[in-house]
Amino acid sequence: MRKRIAVFANAWGSEYLHEIVCGLFAQAKDNDVDICVFAEFSAYGDKDRKNKSEVNIFTLPRFSEFDGVVILANSFNDTEDLGWFQSQIQESKVPAVCLEYEMPGVVTIRSNNGIGMRDLAEHMLTQHQAENIVIIGGPQSHMESEERIDAILQVYAEHNHPVKPEHIIHGDWAKNYTVYLFDQWLSS
Repeated sequence: MRKRIAVFANAWGSEYLHEIVCGLFAQAKDNDVDICVFAEFSAYGDKDRKNKSEVNIFTLPRFSEFDGVVILANSFNDTEDLGWFQSQIQESKVPAVCLEYEMPGVVTIRSNNGIGMRDLAEHMLTQHQAENIVIIGGPQSHMESEERIDAILQVYAEHNHPVKPEHIIHGDWAKNYTVYLFDQWLSS
């Protein structure tokens, strides 16, 4: 019998999801595994009923019917549901992997968000003499966004070019909203 792996993600970040799923599909094909993707389309920052109904797709599968679970938690717009995932995984005893967020009893894979951003900041300072910058990050409470911003701030502080707090803009991952925020910043 073929093995089955369930993947849970928010699909608004389609490029990211595409890369992850294509990698999973390539490995699955070579190993005779089925991949079942459960994708929701909630929007960041909205806590309304529409968003709550979007994530209901996650409740459709029985975890015990899968041989493994992959949770793309870094794509989620709301991580408060991770406790529910953790209980489902513990109850079903299915092996699981979670990207970027730690859940007790679940293997976690984390990116080092600081290395690339430190390299970028060093490059901007040393190669382009960009001493007065504006940082456009993701949501203020988002762990990965904060790690990236912190890495830039550290490099600029080390070079005695601290970034002004008003030069840090927190978006919500949506391009249009980020453009709007930047336009607001420029006009101020």
